[in-house]
Amino acid sequence: MNPNPHQARQSRIERKQAALEPIRTALDEAVATAMECLRDPDSSMRLRAAHAISQLAGSYVKIYEAVELEARIVAIESTSAEQAKRN
Repeated sequence: MNPNPHQARQSRIERKQAALEPIRTALDEAVATAMECLRDPDSSMRLRAAHAISQLAGSYVKIYEAVELEARIVAIESTSAEQAKRN
């Protein structure tokens, strides 16, 4: 068993956040491009842009949730470790 799971999880989160940053940037750019396409006079282009935005939004939410949940776990582990040291 890992003697310090909190530190190991924190390191994993930091690596994951660093790895996901370029993906998040690319998603932001893709959404901006798709938003521009919503003003296209061609209705099929607008429909494809709307579909792309919905797909990108789902991907963005999954990335955010994964990082957020891991960060919350680290915070809980940290609090738990501090309380264990006091007792």
